[in-house]
Amino acid sequence: GPGTATDGHVWLDPKNAELIAVSIADHLAARYPDTADRIKANAAQLVDDIRRLDVEIGTSLNAI
Repeated sequence: GPGTATDGHVWLDPKNAELIAVSIADHLAARYPDTADRIKANAAQLVDDIRRLDVEIGTSLNAI
């Protein structure tokens, strides 16, 4: 299934990409507390962008 160790392209699924981005941001925020707010804000923006692009791509593909 998604996220298995054998999936070499796990990040290509938008939902996995969101989880990966948030996980990385959490780890970076813990490592660099002085910039934690900025790191988390950037991750939130990335998740919003991923979701927007996923909808745009889905809409485009449905129009074909």
